[in-house]
Amino acid sequence: MCGTALVSAFVGEGISALTIAVIVTISVGLGFVNEFRAERSAVALHERLRHTAVVLRNGARSRIDVSGIVPGDVVILSVGAVVPADLRLIATTGLECDEGIVTGESSAVAKSTNAVAGAAALGDLTCCALMGTVVQAGSGTGLVVATGGDTEFGRIALGLDVQEPVTEFQRGLGQFSTFLLIIAVILTSSIFVAALLLGRPLIDSLLFSLAIAVGITPQLLPAVVSASLAAGSRRLARQKVLVKRVVCIEDLGDLDLLVTDKTGTLTTGSIRFDRALPIEGEDAERLSPRTARHRCGPPL
Repeated sequence: MCGTALVSAFVGEGISALTIAVIVTISVGLGFVNEFRAERSAVALHERLRHTAVVLRNGARSRIDVSGIVPGDVVILSVGAVVPADLRLIATTGLECDEGIVTGESSAVAKSTNAVAGAAALGDLTCCALMGTVVQAGSGTGLVVATGGDTEFGRIALGLDVQEPVTEFQRGLGQFSTFLLIIAVILTSSIFVAALLLGRPLIDSLLFSLAIAVGITPQLLPAVVSASLAAGSRRLARQKVLVKRVVCIEDLGDLDLLVTDKTGTLTTGSIRFDRALPIEGEDAERLSPRTARHRCGPPL
């Protein structure tokens, strides 16, 4: 669109160039305003939630904001507490932590002060309490070894924030724009060549073909798209839905069925053998539960 505005100005269509520039500005402004409001709302909601932790400083316990925790602090853990940083455990009493947010495991992991090998996997760090995990049983004390982006949970969060994925709507809009560009190039080139073959002056042929290119460009497309998405975000906002990326509204609207689940809450967090279904040429009796247990072992 910016290129079209420059071409319009070059061929002397000042009004068209100004119109395109205004439309682009409005389109970008609508998207920016809606996403800025959503970001401000998210920040405001986050600030209303105060996360605190009990730390041991100068021989006395005190409850402080988790943002004030630094490496070297000693944190006291109890049932229901969210681990505020990566901790090296120095004392435990039946301590168990739910590490599903980090490892995906639904079962609580028993913790101890026994050291593990340096090359142990993340889920095998039984001597550590990881940031973001929840204490499900027991109590413990740990020394802070990492905070914020230096924690295992922080590295995962930073990795997810590297690049926002392209939505299907953006991909489709990009393909449509590419199609229009190809049509414009082919049509403009054909008109330019045809005008030269008919004996028209070079400059007149060039300006005429460029004018055609400007004419077939849908100047209102960005404005229509931005206005539609902005209207959708406002309707969702009235339903208490916070839209941080306006372009995601189109993908959300294309959903016919949305299924969500949290392992261990709506499910049992375990698997078991139910039955085997025979494929063509297989004997159903041979795949009965009794035979399957004999061949594959006991159910999980």
